[in-house]
Amino acid sequence: MVAWHSVVLVAGQPAESPRLAGLLERVAGLSVIGRLVKNAAFGGAGRLTLVVPPGCEALVAEARAHWSRADGLAIREVPAAASELEALRGLEQPGDACLVVQFADVAYSRNLLQALVQEGAGTDQAVECVLEPERPSDDPFHAQRADGSRFAGLVLLAPGALAALGDRQGSLAEALEAARVAGLRLRRRPIAHSFVLRLRSPADLARAEALHVRHLRRNTDGIVSRWLNRPVSLFMTRHVFLKLPLTPNGITFLAGAIGWVAIGLMFAWPGYGLVLLGALLFHVSSVLDGCDGEVARLRFQFSRFGEWFDNVLDEVNNTAFIAGVGIGLWRHGAHEIYAWAAAFHVLAVATCDSATFFQLIRWRGGSGTIDKYRWFFQSEKKLAPGDPTAPPPRRSVFGWIQELPRRDFYIFMLLVLAIFDVLHVGFWISVGAGAVLFVLSLVQWVWQLREDGRRRAAR
Repeated sequence: MVAWHSVVLVAGQPAESPRLAGLLERVAGLSVIGRLVKNAAFGGAGRLTLVVPPGCEALVAEARAHWSRADGLAIREVPAAASELEALRGLEQPGDACLVVQFADVAYSRNLLQALVQEGAGTDQAVECVLEPERPSDDPFHAQRADGSRFAGLVLLAPGALAALGDRQGSLAEALEAARVAGLRLRRRPIAHSFVLRLRSPADLARAEALHVRHLRRNTDGIVSRWLNRPVSLFMTRHVFLKLPLTPNGITFLAGAIGWVAIGLMFAWPGYGLVLLGALLFHVSSVLDGCDGEVARLRFQFSRFGEWFDNVLDEVNNTAFIAGVGIGLWRHGAHEIYAWAAAFHVLAVATCDSATFFQLIRWRGGSGTIDKYRWFFQSEKKLAPGDPTAPPPRRSVFGWIQELPRRDFYIFMLLVLAIFDVLHVGFWISVGAGAVLFVLSLVQWVWQLREDGRRRAAR
C-alpha cells in the first residue's frame, strides 16, 4: 500500500461564512467534512491535512472525530483571503507517493478517490489526474457550477507536480489548466457511473444525499433485488435508518428478528392468513437485509464481524424458513416425507455453507462477502471486483438460470406461492434446488481440497 497524503482544502471563506457552516450539515448520515475525512481514511491515506481559515474550531473538531487513527492528522490555518495555491504550498513532503486534494465544498462518489489513487499513486512522472466535467450537463452524475464553468472535483498531484506549478496564483484548477497549456502533462479521469457535485446551497446538499444513496445500487444484485427490493431498501435507508441511531449490525438483527417471527409462523402453521403473513414478513426481512450494507457504506461502518453476522444469519434464516414449512405441514397432517425432506434440506445447505465458509476463510482473507466466492465451474477472472455501480453485464441463458436460486428471487417466489395457498410447491422447489446444491457442494469440496493442496505445495 502506497503512503499517500490527502489534503481537505477549506480556503477562501471567513469562518462565519454560511458555506463553511454548511460543511457541518449531515448528508446521507455524515457531515460533509466528516465524509471527506472518512473517504481519505478508508481509502488508505497515510496522512491527512485539513487546511482551514482561523476560527474554524467546529470544523477541526468534526475532522478529528472522523479520523480513524490517533496520528496522521494535521491542521493548517491560512488567512481567509488566501488562494487555493497559497494554501497548498509547502504541504508536499518527501516520501509522499502523491498528494490528493479534496475540496471541502465538493461531494463525490466513494469509488472515485480509491480509483484515482490506485491509478495515479506512485508514478515517477509529474502527472496530474484531475476530476472535472468536460462540459456542462443536466446529468446529475456530472458536476457543474451554476455559471457553467468547470472546476476540479478531486486532484491527484504526483511527486513534484505542486512545485512545478511555480508561483502561480489563484485556484488550483486554473493553475493546472495554465500549466497544461505550458506543457505540463494533465490527465482527466472519466467519471462514468460516479458523480461530482459542488455544494453551494441547501438544495445541493439534498441533491448530494440523493446521489450518495442512488450510488449504492450494485450490478451484482439479483433480478428481484434490482427491480423491487433495492428501490425499497434505498428508500428505507435514506428516510428511516439514516435518521436513527441504529448501527448496521443493529439493522441486521432487526431484519433477522422479523425473519424469526416468520419462521415461527411456518413451524406453527396456524392457517392461511397467518401463513401468508409469515411469507410476507420473510420477504420484508429480505428487503431490510439490504439496508444494513447500505448504511454501512454511507457511514463507513464496516467490520469483518458485520460481514459474517449478515451472511451467517441469512443462511440460518433461509434454511430454517424452508424447514419450518416442511415441519409445519407434517405436524398438521401431511405425509412424514415432508419432515424427512426438511431434514435433508438442512443437511444440503449446511454442506454448501461449509464449503463456502472454508473458501472465504482459507482463500479470501477471511472475508464474509459472498460475492468473493468461486464455484469450481467459474473462472478466477469473474471474481474481479470491477465497478459495482456500472450497468450489469449481459447475461447468457446459463447466467439467468444462476439467478434463480438467489435469495431475493426464491423468497419472492415463496410469497407469491403463499398468496395462492400453494406454499408446499415452493417447499418442494426449494428441496429440489437443495438436492442439486448438495451434489454441487460435494464436488466443490473435492475441488477445493485439491486446490488447497496445490496452493500449499506452491508456497
